[in-house]
Amino acid sequence: MLRGITLERHNEWVFAPLGWEAEALEQRFAFVGTASKAGRRCLVVPSAVRALIPLYGERSAANVPILSSLSHLLDKQTLVVDILLATREAPPGAS
Repeated sequence: MLRGITLERHNEWVFAPLGWEAEALEQRFAFVGTASKAGRRCLVVPSAVRALIPLYGERSAANVPILSSLSHLLDKQTLVVDILLATREAPPGAS
């Protein structure tokens, strides 16, 4: 899940990319969190996400029509992009 955050710290947009590889993203960016948590996240500049579009494309996992492409969303007044990776499953007994 990608979230665009503005200078005023508002969530400007949310985008659920389809076909992006979690392991490749984890090797490219410094995520915080552990496998025992519900998800891992990192903050990156919009240009870092824009650089991934030629590799992964702009398809959305949402079942509703997207009004804007990811490229268009990144061109808005986005200061930073919050990338959230949901963990596959928490290990038994993890809290």
